[in-house]
Amino acid sequence: MIARGVVKCGLSLFQSGRNRVVVSRRLSNGTTAGEGSSTGSKSIKDANSVKESIKKPESKATSETSTAEPKVQSEFQTRYIPEKGSAWDRFKGGSLSWPALVAFAGVGCVLLGSYSYQKAKKTEEMRRTHTKTVGGKAKVGGDWELVNMKGETRKNSDYHGKFVLIYFGFTFCPDICPDELEKISEALSGLGENAKYIQPLFISIDPERDTEERVREYLSEFHPSFEGLTGTVEQCKAAAKLFRVYFSKDNTVGDDYLVDHSIITYLMDPTGEFLEFYGKAVTASDMCLRLSKLIQNYKTQLEEHNRTINA
Repeated sequence: MIARGVVKCGLSLFQSGRNRVVVSRRLSNGTTAGEGSSTGSKSIKDANSVKESIKKPESKATSETSTAEPKVQSEFQTRYIPEKGSAWDRFKGGSLSWPALVAFAGVGCVLLGSYSYQKAKKTEEMRRTHTKTVGGKAKVGGDWELVNMKGETRKNSDYHGKFVLIYFGFTFCPDICPDELEKISEALSGLGENAKYIQPLFISIDPERDTEERVREYLSEFHPSFEGLTGTVEQCKAAAKLFRVYFSKDNTVGDDYLVDHSIITYLMDPTGEFLEFYGKAVTASDMCLRLSKLIQNYKTQLEEHNRTINA
């Protein structure tokens, strides 16, 4: 009995091991679950379930990989591909045409022109405001009497009928006066024939050294229409005071002193009234342009006046 049971148990273990080998071979050979004994069929089903469980994570991993790809692509586009809708992207892609680009440039030019116009207008307003006082007219200028380079007496009324440019300086000035007189000369040269409507005057603030001969020699280096005026110390001081010109001699002993003074060129109209002034910062071209406009307006008024008289 015991021997028979041992034999049966051994056969059972042998059969079980055989079935496992068969299942293993069939799994490796891709066989179906319908083959073999009932015990083998159950083992095959278990093996298939294991196989499916092995495949599922792979499918999940594949799914995760497929869903992760757009994220990587989106990140690449964000970092390296120009943003859609940008000016360069539209132009490169053809959606921004040359006519549109030209129109854009045109708008920019219009804006720039508007800015330049407003700036010029503001500058003009500042100029007018600066030359006004409480009474509406600047208190600059008046009646004066000096001596010209020929020793002749000259009054301010002798220059009525022309625009008059007046600069106060001295012939021993090392740099400022020559620079300003040169600037006036360049402006007058730029006017061409219209320069005849302008009379430039140089008035000395150092009459003790600036004799008629000295002034004539000094002005020979500048525009030929310049006329130099000097006189007594009292006459020159009185004229400078009318134009509120500041000047002061330094403490140098002897004749090598310098004179500190205002750096301003005054413009009077043909009736002798003050119009405006030009500081050191004003360039020759700016002065020429301004004088040209004033002369043109003056010529137009003269023509209208003559037509009225002859009518």
